[in-house]
Amino acid sequence: MEELDADMVADFKEAFSVFDVDKVGSITAGQLRQLLAAAGMELPSPAPGSPPGSCELLDLVNSVVGDIVGEQVSDTTPLTFPQFVQLMANLVPPGKSFEDEVDAVFDTMAAGADAVSADHLASTAALIGDAVPDIDELNDVVAAVDPATGNAVSRDAFRALMQHS
Repeated sequence: MEELDADMVADFKEAFSVFDVDKVGSITAGQLRQLLAAAGMELPSPAPGSPPGSCELLDLVNSVVGDIVGEQVSDTTPLTFPQFVQLMANLVPPGKSFEDEVDAVFDTMAAGADAVSADHLASTAALIGDAVPDIDELNDVVAAVDPATGNAVSRDAFRALMQHS
């Protein structure tokens, strides 16, 4: 398992908190799948002929919580924050920096564009299952984050925002 520094654990806590919408201290494996997709981490689909519901993600979740729940995990299996950190430690490639992670999130949100617009933010919110905020509110957020452009967040502004959050 890759050793995680305090900054990475804090980043994981922030991401975990976003998906722990009911604030019960756990997220489901299905929510974890959405979180990883939003962060640009693609896990393989189940292999042909494998049992329904089996895939690399559920295998990873099972490796962390399987002994605790005493049964095969599914998309509804709860995952606590310490279990989430343990699982993420297995997924973080050795030597990958915080900036690499931020760039991967930016690239996912920007969908090939040079900057993240309010429309990109709305699409990302919809992708991860969040309520999509009013587009005018998102435009205000974008303008506040990157006043130089006013209508989109550049990669450099996004990096600066993530490093100070």
